[in-house]
Amino acid sequence: MKLHERIRLLRKTHRLLGVIIGVQFLAWTISGLYFSWSNLDVVHGDPWVKDTPSPAWGADGVQFLPTDSAVNSDVRSLESAELLDVLDEPYWWVNDRVLVSAKTGLTRGQLSQEEARAIAQNRVVGSPEVSWIERVEETGPHHEFREQALPAWAIHWDNPDSVVFYIDALNGQLVRVRNNDWRLFDALWMFHTMDYASRDNFNNLLLRAMSVLGLLTVLSGMTLFFSTWRPRGVKK
Repeated sequence: MKLHERIRLLRKTHRLLGVIIGVQFLAWTISGLYFSWSNLDVVHGDPWVKDTPSPAWGADGVQFLPTDSAVNSDVRSLESAELLDVLDEPYWWVNDRVLVSAKTGLTRGQLSQEEARAIAQNRVVGSPEVSWIERVEETGPHHEFREQALPAWAIHWDNPDSVVFYIDALNGQLVRVRNNDWRLFDALWMFHTMDYASRDNFNNLLLRAMSVLGLLTVLSGMTLFFSTWRPRGVKK
């Protein structure tokens, strides 16, 4: 193949690759700009959450240790325990599964809707109205509360940012805060990773293929440049 034919083929290949990956390169650039300019504190919902208050019960409120409750049928063996404040009462969160009162040694059931509302109202900044409450039993790969412990209560606040507090129905803790900034971030993250199934897989085949095509586009452009470049005064 003659030189000018090789150059013509290289130009066509370069243009074709540019068309194929151009849209994705634009998505990478736009999402990257948003990530670098966005305030992660706002994305995580921190401005809507009060600092964790100090427990009202103090050290004197802890009268039972988790091991003291081992006789309870719900706690057959102790693997982990964390002392939590739930509605101003001390509870041991045992084995990431059950709450045991640090005052009585008895287990308690899941939080009710009204209890979840009270916890959310105690943590939210200001006094927004509750728009609606839902119990989340399962989530899909694109749900904003995906890959989190369930069940949970979703407290939807009536504000322009569509803020939602997710309260763990088992241990009564505020687990996640979602808002419009987070949802935009999440959508752009999906385009950035090119994981349209679960959004968080950086090793998917589509991203790998597009990365290889991007590299080929750059290499073909550099090859085209050096193949056609001539010093001044030298005729092509």
